[in-house]
Amino acid sequence: MGEISQSKTILLLVYTIFFFCLPDLFLQIKREKRAKLFDAQVPYFIDLFILSVQSGMNIEQAFIGSAKRQKSKLAEEVQSVFLQLDRGVSLESVLEQLVIRIENEEWKSFLKSVIQAKKLGTSLAKILDLQV
Repeated sequence: MGEISQSKTILLLVYTIFFFCLPDLFLQIKREKRAKLFDAQVPYFIDLFILSVQSGMNIEQAFIGSAKRQKSKLAEEVQSVFLQLDRGVSLESVLEQLVIRIENEEWKSFLKSVIQAKKLGTSLAKILDLQV
């Protein structure tokens, strides 16, 4: 009888570890895969954005235009967040959401520069030239 309860306890322990740790492990793998994907897509998106701004587009047009020219997860994220502009959400809030949703240091630095340029009313093209 003692062997049965001991084996049930061990089995319960194994199930507990399996069902509590496995989802975290799965999410960590997905998060890392997503981060690698964005690492590859961010530089191209930023280049498109800079070209759009230098050609005379405003910030909203440059983001939306750059997202439409790309077929990528990053572009999908940008388009989905920028839909909130139609619902009355401010551009600054939309950009802050992009900082949170896409975990990439280059992306965060880029968006912080855009937000700062918008707040201070400075030329975005000049700031982006200095940053790149």
